[in-house]
Amino acid sequence: MSRAGKKKKKPRSRKKEFVYSVLALAMRGVFSLSRLIPERAFVCVARKGAALYVSSSRRYRERIAKNLRIAFGESYPPEKAEAFMKELGSHLGISAAEMLFSTTGRRQKIVNRIRIEGTEHLDRALALGKGVIAVSAHFGNFTLIGMKFCAEGYPFYSLVKLPKYKAMAKALRDLQERQHSGFIYVQPWKEALQNILSCLRRNEIVCMVTDEKKKHAGVEVDFFGQPAATALGPAVISLRTGSPVVPIFIVRNRDGTHTIHIELALEHSVTGERREDERALTAAFTKVIERYIRAYPEQWFWINSRWRYEEVS
Repeated sequence: MSRAGKKKKKPRSRKKEFVYSVLALAMRGVFSLSRLIPERAFVCVARKGAALYVSSSRRYRERIAKNLRIAFGESYPPEKAEAFMKELGSHLGISAAEMLFSTTGRRQKIVNRIRIEGTEHLDRALALGKGVIAVSAHFGNFTLIGMKFCAEGYPFYSLVKLPKYKAMAKALRDLQERQHSGFIYVQPWKEALQNILSCLRRNEIVCMVTDEKKKHAGVEVDFFGQPAATALGPAVISLRTGSPVVPIFIVRNRDGTHTIHIELALEHSVTGERREDERALTAAFTKVIERYIRAYPEQWFWINSRWRYEEVS
């Protein structure tokens, strides 16, 4: 790249850094308000505000509509997609409010609203003594999963990626520390991998969210009938350590409570063909993610670019 090209990038980077610094300050301000404003009023504002933002954003509206067409075909005509976007926005707003509440004195109240089903599956997997790789998705209020498991006495760590902008990353990390949960930060990856392996050796649980598009280090597996580049991390680590892979999802109930569903550890044959075994295990947990999305479509984060749009008619 020429020097001129480099010079053009710097102002743009500084501008983004400034914008995200402002957003970080705003987030800290909203966090402070969440401790002062009555819960019902705060949730109402967050729900309506997020619904308005999603429905008024042309970029997000187009992406959600495209994702719905890919996943469900013609069963989501424009008028149905319109109502869906409002419901999705409402869910995202409530989730954001709950995440903030979980870092305040209201934390225990949020914990009490969550129940867990299928602990026998997790206990059986832990009984193997090799730790557990939990796989989940941007589904339900997934930010509450680790907090609930830690409150129940499970050694649970969530693998998270912080924004590259320092102010925003610090604000999010400060909030996460207030959740009294366990986190492993993706960067630097070498250190993160060492932490993951150490947790598994101590027979602990490491949770990975695996429903984002992985352009370079992933593998394409079927997702709603279309190829989707998917992270290989859980499969690679499981096959090399012998740690079982256990799907875990949190579902928002109509009464405002949550249920964490723990699935049976995924069974998979090992052929010795490393790449094929990784693909098969990745495809297996992706199918579980799809099943939950089909059951509760409004609780998945449809804003992500999950498929290669140019190849989908």
